[in-house]
Amino acid sequence: MEDLLFANDIAYLPGIKAAVHTGSTAKVGKAVASSYTPAVTADSPAIYDLGNIQDIAYWGDANTFPQDIIALAEKSTELPSLLDWKARAAQGAMILPYERYYDEATNEWKERPITDPTIVNFFLSETTKRYYREAYTDFYWFWNVFPDLIKNDEGNKIAYIGTHEASWCRWYKMNPKGIIEKMALSSQWASGIFDDKGPYGMKLDVVNPYDWNLVESLKKNDKIKRFVYPVSYPSPGKAYYQLAPWDGIRTSGWLALAAQIPAFKKAIMENQMHIKYLIRIPTNYWPAVYPEWDSLKPEEKTAKKKLKLDEINLKLTNVENAGKSILNEVGYDVNGEKLPGWDIDVIDDKLKDGAYIEDSQEASAHLLRALGLDGTLVGSGPGRNLNAGGGSDKLIAFNMYCALLGPQRQVVDEPVYFIARYNGWYESHPFFFIKTIEASPQALDTSRKVSQQVQEQWPAKDSSTAPKN
Repeated sequence: MEDLLFANDIAYLPGIKAAVHTGSTAKVGKAVASSYTPAVTADSPAIYDLGNIQDIAYWGDANTFPQDIIALAEKSTELPSLLDWKARAAQGAMILPYERYYDEATNEWKERPITDPTIVNFFLSETTKRYYREAYTDFYWFWNVFPDLIKNDEGNKIAYIGTHEASWCRWYKMNPKGIIEKMALSSQWASGIFDDKGPYGMKLDVVNPYDWNLVESLKKNDKIKRFVYPVSYPSPGKAYYQLAPWDGIRTSGWLALAAQIPAFKKAIMENQMHIKYLIRIPTNYWPAVYPEWDSLKPEEKTAKKKLKLDEINLKLTNVENAGKSILNEVGYDVNGEKLPGWDIDVIDDKLKDGAYIEDSQEASAHLLRALGLDGTLVGSGPGRNLNAGGGSDKLIAFNMYCALLGPQRQVVDEPVYFIARYNGWYESHPFFFIKTIEASPQALDTSRKVSQQVQEQWPAKDSSTAPKN
């Protein structure tokens, strides 16, 4: 049997999971609750000495904003996967070159895929696919993309497009005309040191996307072989680094709260006393049982209390004692009023009822709102008996979501459109454009339609030639 815990006139009987107040004026609820102090504290970004990077435009007060965002997001069970969902949805099933043309027979503008091998091979290359994958990831995490473009040996074509890791990128401060000319690349910003000639630092040229004559001026500049073509989605009041709209979930504290809930529940489950009963023994019980009570020393009183508590714990603990009761004598004072007897209250177990589930659901709802996601697409968050919508709801919500991706896709497509102009693709395809082929969820009745088409094409009388499933 576990040892009885006794301190300051408050006891815990492990056998029956009961807290016992033995008659002092101490407040049981306060004493029990104070035994646990949450160990979770809010993280604050470290402040570093930024002595030798005074020419860099800081990203955050300590120049570690992306690193702080990543560290905070890694504590979330939802944010990274939801950002990944948005990045994958924006990429669609495939990204291909198309062109518009005018059909004189129908007097309509139509579109068709471009079949030029050079252009098609560019879009189907692993390099371009990787660009889109990494660019959309950085876009939804930070609202900023840092595309890396490299000319061919002759300098008349762009042969490569990729991205620099967004969290490693920092702009140099603008020149007097408000133009950014250089970018610093380093994985060591937390150290507060940047060395563009060291093993962990690079200084790269940056082109001005607002330059109307950028293609011609860049072709004439033989010194620039590799450069950054900056793109981002605008956010109000930001000059160097745009701010993702979901950042409010961080500054409001909801993201940190969501991360604290599992740690808090874990700490409670590991540290709290699992109390089922609260027993109060009135102070005047002890003199009634022990006539010499008032003359006893404090340690003698404590010893007698322990004996009584051991008796209670032993009597009600074992299975063979089930059904036994505690004799609780009640007396009356000189006025005939009943003296207080023992009070035994049952304590509800809040954890078994799903404590903090409501808080977790609320934090999850705020996160979905911040990310602009419909809960029917990704689920409504943690909890019980949640309805994430039916198949039709998901299909409609997905189509509506994809219909609004155009402006964001234009941001990631912009460097590729620049390559099209630089490489002369518009000369042979004046109405060139980039088309994202959507990932198409099948409707609920798709299998029935396919079956019907098979039956129509291969009638039952010629079933021997029909394709086998």
